[in-house]
Amino acid sequence: MKRSKFLIQNLLIVFISSGALFFTACDEDENDDMNDPDNSQGEVWEPYQLEPNTAYEYDFSITDGSGAPTSSGSVRIDIGDPEVEVSGDVDNQNFSFMQNSSDNVNDNFIAAVSQSPIGMTLYQPFWFGAFAGQSLEVGNSWSYTIEGSSIEFNVTGTQTIAGWEGFIVETDYYDAESEESISWTTCVNQEVPLPLMANIKYNENEEYYIELTNYEN
Repeated sequence: MKRSKFLIQNLLIVFISSGALFFTACDEDENDDMNDPDNSQGEVWEPYQLEPNTAYEYDFSITDGSGAPTSSGSVRIDIGDPEVEVSGDVDNQNFSFMQNSSDNVNDNFIAAVSQSPIGMTLYQPFWFGAFAGQSLEVGNSWSYTIEGSSIEFNVTGTQTIAGWEGFIVETDYYDAESEESISWTTCVNQEVPLPLMANIKYNENEEYYIELTNYEN
């Protein structure tokens, strides 16, 4: 797996531990229908607050630098108490991973999903710090910078996926040392612990896409 696929995670760890510069822009759309009128800070997404006896289904695809598809399939994630099973198909080949080695459902989720084709796209530890306390309102933005590298987040709109209306967050990452960049689009809803959609594009135009098709809660 290429070095660039880990850069965005490592950068956030450095940013948070070193007290990097942090900015939050003012809301530019106070009348967005998704905003709580009694909450001037807007909605906040708390990723990976998984609940037992829920399930997620995703479709996914991977394309190469020419835009040609290289892999596709579907995944179902069953969150138990505390076991987690990830199953589905990739290029018409079935797979299934069960994890029940921990009393913590999140640990089992990480272990199971990391073995699946969507592990890198769906589970990103940096989301804990990147979204912590951030207001999800259209027009809001925030960023981290350190030693010439930067990561910027912009809430650009809303989209309904699998019946859930979520906020579209555009993320642009630039690594000064390697001059590599990553463009990341995520759709999140404050009531759904996993993203509704995630789309990652790398320098070489390699692209990873996942989209929620069903959420059982």
